[in-house]
Parts: sequence; structure tokens; C-alpha cells
Amino acid sequence: MKDEQTIVIGIPGKWKNRDAIVEAIAQHSGGYIFAGMMLNHTETNESFGLEIYEKDPDLRKAFEFAGMGQLTEEELQAIDEHTFTIYIIGGGGSIELAQKMMTVSQALLKIGGLGIKIETTGKAFNNEAWNAICALKEEAKYYEAFVTKLRAQDDVYYTCGMHNLGLKDTVIGAVDMDTAVYTLDLFSIYQIVEQPTIEPGETFSAIENAPNFEILEEKDNRYPEGDGFYNKFGMWILRPEQLENPTS
Repeated sequence: MKDEQTIVIGIPGKWKNRDAIVEAIAQHSGGYIFAGMMLNHTETNESFGLEIYEKDPDLRKAFEFAGMGQLTEEELQAIDEHTFTIYIIGGGGSIELAQKMMTVSQALLKIGGLGIKIETTGKAFNNEAWNAICALKEEAKYYEAFVTKLRAQDDVYYTCGMHNLGLKDTVIGAVDMDTAVYTLDLFSIYQIVEQPTIEPGETFSAIENAPNFEILEEKDNRYPEGDGFYNKFGMWILRPEQLENPTS
């Protein structure tokens, strides 16, 4: 279905050929088999789309950017030497579906994966970091896994990736960077953990003596519909309340 939310995760590796990937999945993934562009688990009957692409000369650069300084030169060099990348395609738009994608991605790391890139967020991890996030019990792990923060022009900051979890992204401006980043983190994790009903016009404050933000709602105008980063659920705009009635 065209309107369904999906999560796409890329895993590069140094496999000899496509047959080697199929064999590695059957032997080392813990119960998955790959046939007809579908990855199926033999016990749970869960299925995911799986596409295989040959070497991409720009992949190292993509991982370096999306890894935000967390990948070592050795890890980036290994990614540069990849032969194929497998892309897992599954349902998104809820915590439960995001968890299933974390589980299957861990299984495919075991077949020789060199790292993880969340294509519907633009965030990359080495194997150790990804497995550590997946092992966390707190629901805040989904924020760490599927959401990133970006800076636009004019000191406007926003999240990207909340659509993977079925939630709105958040945009904030007119405050200093530390306040913006902290507020984005807290407001987003609050949504993930508490699943609150939020109405436009309500207010939110991260900590005592911090600015009070009015919550406004808007369609996602950052990315075109159909783009992997586009949030069909929309955006929350956090506007500092004191800007409404500036003193002369």
C-alpha cells in the first residue's frame, strides 16, 4: 500500500555473491530464509521485504555523514570495501513495528553485516553500538535508534525520524542551541514513553525556569511526500510563549 509507513534499514557486507548472502541468511540468521525478495522467519512467520544492491562507491561517505563521528576510520574503510548492501523493508509507524525491525536487523548483522544505516532517518551505527541500543529496556531506545536532530537556517532545530514510530517530528527556534536540543530530546522521548494526547494550543516546558513553549501543529513541509524522511503524521512547532507579546 502506497500510504503505509515503512522503515528501511541498510546493512553492507563483503559477501562473495548473492548466493552467498542467501546461504549466510539460512545458516547464521537464527531462523530466517530469503526467497522471492522476501525474508521470512520460519517459526514466527514474520516477513519483510529484502533487496540486494551491488557495491555503492558513495556508501562510505553516507555512513560517515550519518554516523556523526561515531564510526572509526577502520570501520569506514571496511564499509568502503563492501561488495553488496542488503536493505530490509518493513512496516513502521509504531513502537511495535520499530521493535520488529530492530530484531530482524540484529539477525542480519550476524551474517556478516558491517554496520547499520536507518535509511528512513539518515542515522548510522557500528555493530556494537546498534546491538547495545537494541539491548536497552527503556523505550527511550527507539529515539536513539530511529530519530536524529538537525539544524536548519536561522537557528531552527528539528527532529527527523519520528514517523518511523508513528509520531510527529518537532521543530523549535528562537532559543539557544542547548535549550533547543534539550527540549527536543525531552519532548520527543515524552511522546514515545508516555504516548500522550497532545492538542495544539497546549504548552510544554522542559525544566523549571526554562521557556514555556506553545505547541502548534503543522504539515511536514521539509520533505516532499514520498521521500523517506517525510513525516505523514506532521510536525509539532514549539514556539516560546514570550514571543507572542513582545514588549516595546
